[in-house]
Amino acid sequence: MKNKVTNIYYILFILVGMMAGLLGPLIPYLSERANISIAKAGGFLSLFAIGFMTGAYLSDRILLLSKPSRAIAFLLLLFGLEMGLFYISSAYAIYLLLSFLLGATQGVINSSGNSIMLKVWKEEAGPKITTLHFFYGVGNIIIPLLIVGSAIYLRNDSYIFLLLVLISLPLAFTLFYNQIPKSKESEKDKILYDKRSPYFLIFLSLFALYVGIELTIGGWITTYGILKGTDKDTAKTLPSIFWGFLTLGRLLLIYVIKVVPDRKILFSASILAIVSSSILLLDSTFGIYLAPALIGLSVSVYFPTLYSYGSKFYNLEGRNTGFIFISAGVGGVSMPYITGLFIEYFGALSLSYIIVLLLTIWFLIFFGLNKRLR
Repeated sequence: MKNKVTNIYYILFILVGMMAGLLGPLIPYLSERANISIAKAGGFLSLFAIGFMTGAYLSDRILLLSKPSRAIAFLLLLFGLEMGLFYISSAYAIYLLLSFLLGATQGVINSSGNSIMLKVWKEEAGPKITTLHFFYGVGNIIIPLLIVGSAIYLRNDSYIFLLLVLISLPLAFTLFYNQIPKSKESEKDKILYDKRSPYFLIFLSLFALYVGIELTIGGWITTYGILKGTDKDTAKTLPSIFWGFLTLGRLLLIYVIKVVPDRKILFSASILAIVSSSILLLDSTFGIYLAPALIGLSVSVYFPTLYSYGSKFYNLEGRNTGFIFISAGVGGVSMPYITGLFIEYFGALSLSYIIVLLLTIWFLIFFGLNKRLR
């Protein structure tokens, strides 16, 4: 039973990764379709993140339903409808609504997936959660490549929306006829109330920062490449480089996390991330391709390893996992939107400074938190 549930969520996380990977190439596309500025198109990222927070909040309640899999199946059908509307519509207001719904779908699946891995696998959940996020990265890689392929071979990159409709429908029917574990009311919360409890908000802030960084890079790296003079079709592959190396990092992490303490993994990765992001400060065409690769490889460990690290100090089943994804949504709302404004008014190089700054802040917060939790 637990292997079947795990495999279903592995497949679901490929689709969730495709949802996230769609964001970067989507901004220039929607900006052109709706005839709006790049800065205004950044509102799509913010609405996506607000929807993500809403979905994360609701995921705990969905898992309390008698048949939670059917509720998630309904969300997948809704996702198919959203993709169809993206294909036929060119209205800014419709795009805002669809961005919110897209984020909500991802928030529910993301949060419930991590909770279910902890519930089903208990102490063995670490590698399973890492594998879950590996499949998320697989989806991130696939989607930009499909968009470019659609543009080159079909002369219409909007066909990608119809492909996503076709992918979501069989997954919805699979979930409808397969049950996932139902939460019990008694399992919903409970931070472990000891001397570490006051630091729970600081722990949550690390997820906010990480997702903000991830969505900022994934969402704006295509625009960054275009503004730096890279060919448009080539620039659309930059998210695939970022997500590709992020996925490679998570594949390696499945084995590394079994032998290296999570604390050491996070320290080493955060230092590599800061050094890698500094490449974006250089005026180098090669650096535009190298930096996303190295940053993706280094930050790949942040979410699953931090989740595993935190589970040693806090009960992360149920509602507390929802808090993690709500915090992630806060970072996802604010950072990409602010970054968009900086890019609009100060140019592409502002993305470089923002990424270096955010990664440095993440390292300093984790360094301080680790000293207090040990």
